[in-house]
Amino acid sequence: MNVDRDVRTLRFLAAVLLAIPLGGCRDLSQRLWRQPRIALRAVRLSGVGLDGGTLHVSLLVHNSNFYSLNTAGMRYSLLVRDSVPIAEGSDSTHRHVPAHDSVVVELPLHVTWRGLSSAGQDIVSNGLVSYRLIGDITLDTPIGKHDVPISQAGRFAPIR
Repeated sequence: MNVDRDVRTLRFLAAVLLAIPLGGCRDLSQRLWRQPRIALRAVRLSGVGLDGGTLHVSLLVHNSNFYSLNTAGMRYSLLVRDSVPIAEGSDSTHRHVPAHDSVVVELPLHVTWRGLSSAGQDIVSNGLVSYRLIGDITLDTPIGKHDVPISQAGRFAPIR
């Protein structure tokens, strides 16, 4: 029995077995990663002052992966009528989204009077505000960080 030859053979096999997944690591990562669904749940006006107001935007983040996700940061902008920017912000709060589950994420936004005026015109004309929410969320996963773009458009009835 040649121990040195057996050790070299085992090392070679180990190197081959490690090289196979590393060569297809990107492909494997793409197969294991499912982008979460993000949907606007509600927009609530929580205060109005001399320089504008504060909105609380609720997003539903649904994780369809078999592993949990953690938010590592968010950047976002809220536009009315698809083009009038009324608020923007960032959030570095870390949130946990369990596997096959959803979490509601609250984003506070400062809105200018110009933005409130644009939204108010929509409310007066049809009772709803046409919006677009754009940005991205950075997620920490067991297979690395992923930047998930946010692009939601629709109409909402503001809740006071």
